[in-house]
Amino acid sequence: GIILPMLPKENIIPEINLTPYTIWLTTVVVSGISYLSYLLKRYVFHESGVLVSGIIGGMYISTATISVLARKCKTARADELHDYVAAMLAAVSVMFIRFLILIFIFSKEVFQTIYPFLIIMSLLTASVALFIHSRRIKKDANTPDMPVQEENSNPLEFKVALIFAALFVIFTFVTHYTIEYAGTGGLTLLSFLAGLSDTTPFILNLLQSTDSVT
Repeated sequence: GIILPMLPKENIIPEINLTPYTIWLTTVVVSGISYLSYLLKRYVFHESGVLVSGIIGGMYISTATISVLARKCKTARADELHDYVAAMLAAVSVMFIRFLILIFIFSKEVFQTIYPFLIIMSLLTASVALFIHSRRIKKDANTPDMPVQEENSNPLEFKVALIFAALFVIFTFVTHYTIEYAGTGGLTLLSFLAGLSDTTPFILNLLQSTDSVT
């Protein structure tokens, strides 16, 4: 936050919409949302059950949250599996809300177009999560809910921030040349490929390229 106002807003390469300011802005915004959810999980809901862990985890990194929950399913009791599955879906539901917040910050016009669809997907996923959670096997009342332990002490280590910034720069170049040489059809294909990795840098790059993408 201290560094951001000092950075220049001129393009690093004239024909590519990429400035030091936009690179750091995306890092600050995503890190801010991530750190807030991390603090909630660590200090407010630190003794929460599996479902709340999925909800909070979806706010900062849903992919890692689902991975942790899936691994813990291997050693979970039968009466806990419904809770773990519901928590994974809850993380996905919250992920859509996280993207809504990011889109609103970077582009009000895109937000007005996309918010009904993301809200519908979030509500549908949350409904399935609640349905599965309601069908969980009743466990012994003397068995307490076990909180999910984070495997990372802090999701916002400087190394992670640098990796995110690097991904943002890479997607900026890839998106620019995809649009230039392959058009919107190539961009659609690229979006499917980006969905196999961390989609946040790709989406934030598109939000800052609205002048060149319909």
